[in-house]
Amino acid sequence: MHRRFLWVLLLAVGACGAARAEDQFAKNVRTTEPLTPEQEQKALHLPPGFEIQLVASEPDIAKPINMAFDAQGRLWISQSREYPFPAKPGAQARDAIQVLEDFAPEGKARKITKFQAGLNIPIGLYPYQDGAIGYSIPYVSFYHDTNGDGRADRQDRLYGPYGYDKDTHGMTSAFRRGFDGWLYACHGFNNTTTLKGTDGQAFTMQSGNTYRMRLDGSHVEQYTHGQVNPFGLVFDPLGNLYSADCETFPIYQLLRGAYYPSFGKPDDGLGNGPPMMNHKHGSTAIGGIVFYDDDRFPAEFRDNMIVGNVVTCRINRDSLEDHGSTRLAKEQPDFLTSGDPWFRPVDLQLGPDGAIYVADFYNRIIGHYEVPLDHPGRDRERGRIWRIVYRGTAAQAEPHAPNLMTASATELIDALASPNITVRMLAMNQLTDRLGKAAVGPLRDKLQANPTVTQKTHGLWALWRLDALSEEALAAAAHDADRAVRTHAQKILSETKSLSDSEHLLALAGLRDSDGFVRRAAADALGQHPAYENVRPLLELLRTAPSDDTHLIHVARMALRNQLIPSAILAKVDAAEWNAADHRELALMALAIPSTEAGQFLLHHLEHFPESSDTAARFLKQATRYLPAGELDGLARFVRAHFQNDLDFQLTLFKSMQEGLAQRGTPLPASAQPWAEELTTHILATEEPTAADWTNRPYPGAANAADPWVVQKRNSADGKNDLPFLCSLPKGEQLTGILRSKTFEIPSRLSFFVAGHNGQPPAQLPIKNLVRLCDAATGKALLEAPASRNDLAQRIDWGLKEFAGRQGY
Repeated sequence: MHRRFLWVLLLAVGACGAARAEDQFAKNVRTTEPLTPEQEQKALHLPPGFEIQLVASEPDIAKPINMAFDAQGRLWISQSREYPFPAKPGAQARDAIQVLEDFAPEGKARKITKFQAGLNIPIGLYPYQDGAIGYSIPYVSFYHDTNGDGRADRQDRLYGPYGYDKDTHGMTSAFRRGFDGWLYACHGFNNTTTLKGTDGQAFTMQSGNTYRMRLDGSHVEQYTHGQVNPFGLVFDPLGNLYSADCETFPIYQLLRGAYYPSFGKPDDGLGNGPPMMNHKHGSTAIGGIVFYDDDRFPAEFRDNMIVGNVVTCRINRDSLEDHGSTRLAKEQPDFLTSGDPWFRPVDLQLGPDGAIYVADFYNRIIGHYEVPLDHPGRDRERGRIWRIVYRGTAAQAEPHAPNLMTASATELIDALASPNITVRMLAMNQLTDRLGKAAVGPLRDKLQANPTVTQKTHGLWALWRLDALSEEALAAAAHDADRAVRTHAQKILSETKSLSDSEHLLALAGLRDSDGFVRRAAADALGQHPAYENVRPLLELLRTAPSDDTHLIHVARMALRNQLIPSAILAKVDAAEWNAADHRELALMALAIPSTEAGQFLLHHLEHFPESSDTAARFLKQATRYLPAGELDGLARFVRAHFQNDLDFQLTLFKSMQEGLAQRGTPLPASAQPWAEELTTHILATEEPTAADWTNRPYPGAANAADPWVVQKRNSADGKNDLPFLCSLPKGEQLTGILRSKTFEIPSRLSFFVAGHNGQPPAQLPIKNLVRLCDAATGKALLEAPASRNDLAQRIDWGLKEFAGRQGY
């Protein structure tokens, strides 16, 4: 039987290398003194022609986290002195939402109002109507200013409670309003949250995800699965959504329904959503993201991705290169570098004035696990907001943000032609949120009277959100000469509750469009409206999609998978005539469908079409999980007949069948007993003991006894990277187990590396994650080392002279 054994490397104590010259930017705790805002400003360096201005600083604000602009051009910020611990029960929380306005020519906010005080680590923030929607542990609430004095006087809970017991540096953040009127958000690292709206529909997120919510609290739904700790969202003019993420890659173009890497968590059967970059900007902590869409910066900076890097104290920049609908990020020189190691750009926003605003959490410590959470060196007072403007080589007019709060329908429609996407989005929201039905006539008139491309795209969405977009207008948009208009037309179809026959034909026609973004949006639209008639066109799209357009291919596969989820459609597909290539593609989609019908489809495929052992193994493993118990006899006969010379492969499939039955609570059928006995005989004949063998034992009282251990590549403090570690994290952070070695003779010295955590530090650590050396005769623990409280594996050295020579494990 083929088995892979895992080794713990025992390291001899060696001489230390020469000490490196001190690098403040490499220290987890900066040892330099804090600078004043004026001193820090001189230490921030930009490309020629750019200027950085101080908008606000302590004592007027403290520790900004998220920012957002409203229709008056005011800047709203959430800030937290409490982070990383919420205020204790009964204590007055010190965190707040503040509003900055009346900006001087040099950028200074001359008026700062505390809109809502007494909050607990508020992060996500969105100005709306008479106040703001914001997060404060553990709820997302609507904070109203009902009397117009600039301060909240009423709170309505919308969603929650959100999990925060395991971690407080992610939680929910980056509230961004989409073209469709939804409010999109990130769900941060490690916590588990179950959300539902007033409609009662619920879903659960564990650790990093993105989701979207209705602003009235009525409905909330998952958008993407995975990432580790997304902290920043932004839309581009085509309606594509991008995230900034920590630990994985800094930027992802998010595809609705896709799964993304998250410490080895399983995907949906189709694999993870494709990346758009393979570089990490030298950091695992990215905060805030801007797609620069305005004409105030030079051409080389437009349509760029700009992200905050809180570890390296820089603002990174990437240009974008299109491969169909796949945008690849090309690393460019950093947009901002800092000589001050306290600079921490946690959030970025494109202002309606064309400037980039930076929330600077100014702190000697930014690491959430690299440094103990209760480290006394964490700064709780300082914080700055910066504005980056382009001055060029000659004097330019001061950037100006329009006040759209009192603008008429005509003025708002004119604003939809702005080169600045923030202005356009604010104007569109004013048309729908404030003017409502009164905006329908002017919008329709403008769409008939030589509108710009952006007036078309935003105007279409405004009419759709007001339930006033005619099928004729949508059809005209779907055939527009500009690809942006056609793309948004298909996106509107994807959000439409049900498609008429003519709208369905528009989506099918979109699959054949000359532009990759249009084709991808059309595939997504069909993915939201499954029908048997969509199957062959989507297969054709997969056949013709360019191999380098990875995002189009993934959306097409998700859309095709969605067609097969309804059992009635899958039954029609199963009964139809397909060539081997098409049937195989459909079988690959069935891997992502957890249903009896999908299991039957996979087995039928293998009975009629030859496959390699690897592919057959994938198909059969899925089939064993979902086939009815009465059909497992047929599966067993099939496996024994087709793989009679590969008992190891049979054993793998048998284990899959056992797991599937256990998940359903179904016992192994008696008819499978002879197969089990045959495999057992084989195992006993081939098993050889080895000193490297490790075994998992369930933790006493654990609800789930599944083996949590896998091999994961990790970096260690001795400078070695991508080494194999035994790890319980990748299977979802929920499983527990005791991994025990074979018995060995205890040496006089033992060294090993360990990474991991024990939750938030109270006065005494709850020692639950640890490594123990035990006496084999008595089972008594001789020494133990707790988790290192660090994602970077730390070295543990044990002197064992007093135990040397005993048998231990």
